[in-house]
Amino acid sequence: MKSKPPIHMIAYTSDLVWSADKAYSIDDDVTPLLRNIQQQAITRNTALDITGLLMFWDGSFFQVLEGEEEAIRNVFTSIEKDPRHCHVRCLLDEDIPERIFSQWRMRCLNLNAQCSFDKSELIEMMQAYRNTFKPTRKSLMRVFHHTLPFNDLSI
Repeated sequence: MKSKPPIHMIAYTSDLVWSADKAYSIDDDVTPLLRNIQQQAITRNTALDITGLLMFWDGSFFQVLEGEEEAIRNVFTSIEKDPRHCHVRCLLDEDIPERIFSQWRMRCLNLNAQCSFDKSELIEMMQAYRNTFKPTRKSLMRVFHHTLPFNDLSI
């Protein structure tokens, strides 16, 4: 019997490219752009058995991708080449014991639109993540927690 390949995770941050010659600018509502990214990601991720989370806040993305290493690397390479992204910084690139976002082909949270999601869901996800994995990942979550635009997220 063939064993399942390990689950791999890449987490990164990037900045949205704001440009006068693009369809959006810094003053625009980016919700349609994020919906488009999410729809494309769900289609791709379903085919490749990738799960993850994409957060957008104040012009920056934070994303976690989980799945087979080759598939994740290919997706990350395409993100690095995507003209909507600049300053792509890989934060984690390693095997993990299990998926955190197993139910999400790509959950997208627009933190600029604070009313568009349930903060308790985010808190629960962050607590599970912090309690499940090794200290380097806990450090990442602490750093990420301090970048969120809320004072009432306790993890």
